[in-house]
Amino acid sequence: ERLVVEKMKCEDYIILCVEDTNDWKHGSTREIVQKADPDLSRTVIVNTKFDTRIPQFGTPSDVEDFLRAPILDRVAPHKLGGPFFTS
Repeated sequence: ERLVVEKMKCEDYIILCVEDTNDWKHGSTREIVQKADPDLSRTVIVNTKFDTRIPQFGTPSDVEDFLRAPILDRVAPHKLGGPFFTS
């Protein structure tokens, strides 16, 4: 982990943070990325396994709220991009 964080600290690098969609507040991959890019201003967030979340939504507005990711915007308002979703 230390080697990866040191590589990510290079200010010229854009970081691609790929994590599953379990919990916006406690993304373990994002926590590691934030050691090198604390405000995520060089980080693009991609969330995987979105298809496993679909059965948990009760209404279309639940899906819309999840996709807007307001919690992630509060936690990382300066992120470079994302979240983007994939299955």
